[in-house]
Amino acid sequence: MRSPGKPDTWPESEQAMKAELDAAGIPEDTVWELMNSRYDYPQAVPIMVDWLQHLDERVPPNEDRRAWRVGLIRNLITKHAKGNRAAADILFHQFDIDPPLCNEELEATGFALAQVCDRSDFPRVAALIRSERDFPTKSDLVRWLGQFKTEEAKQLAVSQLCDPGTRTDAMAALVRQRATGVRDEVAKYLNDKHEYWRKEAQKTLDKLPPD
Repeated sequence: MRSPGKPDTWPESEQAMKAELDAAGIPEDTVWELMNSRYDYPQAVPIMVDWLQHLDERVPPNEDRRAWRVGLIRNLITKHAKGNRAAADILFHQFDIDPPLCNEELEATGFALAQVCDRSDFPRVAALIRSERDFPTKSDLVRWLGQFKTEEAKQLAVSQLCDPGTRTDAMAALVRQRATGVRDEVAKYLNDKHEYWRKEAQKTLDKLPPD
């Protein structure tokens, strides 16, 4: 997605982005071309973060800010953004924006957070999971809990079993945690009316350690 015509006829926002990408040695012209590129450029990360931090200043309201935001965020779904504090901060901030962002924007944000966050982000991820915010990629953050073998992380994963949207990922997190004392919670779904959940529960129980 980009404006038609030569770059010098594009809106100022697109020209400014192209100039920054050019200066960083990135051959793509727009955030959307970058998003679909077969190459992954580490030098793009700080550019995406900076533009997210100043999106409303640089992209006027008559342009598609939603498309811009999604493009910028999706370009942070990269190993090169792992552990980047500025990236994590601006991604968490997306959930504080009022009025709330749309599902497409928050879906991209959840994907990016699961990629960017490191262990130090557990409290913020846990708070987001516990909140009443519902977004399409909440399940990715629930699965992310699997790397933590703490009682808090275990209980948080268990709390997500009741939601069909996060249940599979909660089960996966418990398996990765080698969680004990949770077999009864998982076993509740052996009698679920849906065969899929009965099978998932059995597969999870087969992988969990004995209590």
